[in-house]
Amino acid sequence: MKVCAQCGAMMADEYTVCTACGMVLPASQPAGETQPTGEAPQPAYVPPVYVPPTTPAVSYAPVEAPKTAVSMWGWVGRYALNLIPLVGGLVYFIMLFVWAFDSKYDDTSRNWAKAQLIIVAVGVILASVLVMLLVALGVSAYDVMQESMYY
Repeated sequence: MKVCAQCGAMMADEYTVCTACGMVLPASQPAGETQPTGEAPQPAYVPPVYVPPTTPAVSYAPVEAPKTAVSMWGWVGRYALNLIPLVGGLVYFIMLFVWAFDSKYDDTSRNWAKAQLIIVAVGVILASVLVMLLVALGVSAYDVMQESMYY
């Protein structure tokens, strides 16, 4: 067993550095003896540990302009777009997409426009099913009429 001359800790013979204080131990030291009181051995070199500087986490939230609610006349104007001759329905449909997906409008307007688009999609699906049904009935009625006529 080796004994550290600086702190007096005991270690196994194969250790070359004191585990308690980091002092370099001599290569061979008889058991039970300590270092001579002359020059003290130098402590082992311990490399410095890099600790990165900590910076405070700063979160900058974007500042949004306040959104105003749509007035009563604004709603009337939106519905009045359908009254434009020839192109009113197309303009209204395009504006529904603008109102639904443009972030400069308030949440109420966007939700209303999305609901209107869903209603339009359901109407288109129901109208196409109705047209297919009427075409099928028309073809079948035409066939029945052709078979029943004897001229």
